[in-house]
Order: sequence, then structure tokens, then C-alpha cells
Amino acid sequence: MGWDLPTHKQQKLISAQCTAHKAVWETTGLNVEVGKLLFTAPDETQYFECKLTDEFSRQLQEFPVPAWAQQKVSKISLVDPFNTEQDHWVNGINLITLREAYNQLD
Repeated sequence: MGWDLPTHKQQKLISAQCTAHKAVWETTGLNVEVGKLLFTAPDETQYFECKLTDEFSRQLQEFPVPAWAQQKVSKISLVDPFNTEQDHWVNGINLITLREAYNQLD
């Protein structure tokens, strides 16, 4: 087990930004505003800037896992990629690229 980011296969009639929003909602139950494209991974997965949309959520570091996600998700946290190591991440996420993207955030 390790850290991962929400992903979802893009459907033809839905924009990449809407797909990102759906992935975050279905995985975490969090409503986010999807911003600019940060990078595209070699497997063509697109990673976007996402911001929590309410003030209460912005004050938290850990979030409850929604009942519908508990089969696949054991913990939801805001994680600083500079406080992690490559082997903490799953699904081939490149930590160097993730850190570079993190530096692009406002």
C-alpha cells in the first residue's frame, strides 16, 4: 500500500477536466475546482491542479473516507510530495515530476 492520486479513464464525450473532477469525487467525496493541466505522464494520464472548494475542507489535513470508496481507499490526506519518498507512491507515479508539478501551484 502507498500514496496514490485519483485517476479515471477519460470518456469520449467528457472533457479531461470533468474527468478529473469525477475521479476526485468518486475516490474521495471531495468537491474540487479543476484548474490547469500540470503534466501528462508517459501513459497519457493527465494531472491537473485541483483546489478544495470550501473553507472547512481547506483547514483539514485528513478526511473521512466515504463509504462507497472504502473498498479501495483506506486513508485520504493532503500530502506534501517533498515529505515522501518514491517508494511511498504506487501506480508508477514519478515523484520528481510530481514535485515539479507541485512547484507550479499557486
